[in-house]
Amino acid sequence: MNPPLRYERSADIPNLGIAAGASSVLCDRYLVSAAGLRINARVLTSDPPFAIDQLVNPKTVTLNAGGLWKNNILLRGSIGTASKDSDSWGLMKMFRPIFKNAFTNVKGMFVGPEAFELWRNGARLTGAEQSPPEFDLAL
Repeated sequence: MNPPLRYERSADIPNLGIAAGASSVLCDRYLVSAAGLRINARVLTSDPPFAIDQLVNPKTVTLNAGGLWKNNILLRGSIGTASKDSDSWGLMKMFRPIFKNAFTNVKGMFVGPEAFELWRNGARLTGAEQSPPEFDLAL
C-alpha cells in the first residue's frame, strides 16, 4: 500500500477539479491543516488498515473538491469541520473571505467563477449525475 500523499498547496494536487466519480461523495477528499501540523492515522481492522480523518486530527478541516464530470456536470464540493477545536474553526474562518470575495452567492451556494461560467452555458451544477434535475442549482 502506498503512503498517503501530502500537498503543500492546492495547485500541487493533480486533477483537482476533475470528478473521480458520478457523485460528489465519490470525489476526492482532503484533510486541510496549518503548515507543519503532524497528521495522524487511525488504525482500522479492515482494508485499508488505516484512516486519515478528523477523528484523530481535530485541528483540520475536510475539503471535498467536487469537480467536472462528463464535460457537462459539475459536482459540488464542500469544506467543513466536525471538530470543535479552535484551530479547525480558525481554518474555516480563513476560507470565508475567499468564498465571499471570489465566489458568487447563488441561492445560498457559493459558485466559483469557472463554475458560474459553465453553469451559464448550460452545465448542470449538482451533487450527483443520477440526481433529478430539479435538485440542481437552477437559474
